[in-house]
Amino acid sequence: SFESCKIQVFCIAEEDTDAEGLKADVKKFLYDLRMQAEVFVIAIKSWDVQPENGSQPDESKEAFTAAQQRVADYLAEIKETAKKEGTPLMADGKPVIVNEQLVEKFLYTTLKLNSTILRYSRMAAVVLVSLPPPPVSHPAYCYMEYMDLLVDNLPRLLMRMADVEGNFADLSLEEEEEVVVRLAFREIRSRGLF
Repeated sequence: SFESCKIQVFCIAEEDTDAEGLKADVKKFLYDLRMQAEVFVIAIKSWDVQPENGSQPDESKEAFTAAQQRVADYLAEIKETAKKEGTPLMADGKPVIVNEQLVEKFLYTTLKLNSTILRYSRMAAVVLVSLPPPPVSHPAYCYMEYMDLLVDNLPRLLMRMADVEGNFADLSLEEEEEVVVRLAFREIRSRGLF
């Protein structure tokens, strides 16, 4: 059970989001699950590549720059192939539409999420992250770069991907709760805290 665990839920939202409404919705959801938790809503700028007051550690900046370069190289490669073959842009055998500004925005938002997790949950027994579905018509390679940047320097992370409507389709709520509890207790026991 969660009785002896301190649970903190951090919701990452864009600056113009109704933070209080989001907090109320999450508290109600947790209440329905009979879980006691502190809920925090953290607003981030959705699109400003400049770090705020130098807040990004050098390692994060390096990871971000490396991800940008890998994505740029990949996109250049598939564009070159499409140009040579006279075909539409293709990745993994499927046509794709690449909005480079959107790719850059996703990379930046992922970097901000990573730094927020590091700032608030560095010592957590386990961090659970609900992932958005991959952007429609984007190459899978780009989404994997987002995930690589997300997990950079995070030791214990459980990721769940939602479908397009935000539902977790393959596990029931009870099964998902059981997985979370087992992972949390395993980590707590390994630290000798329980």
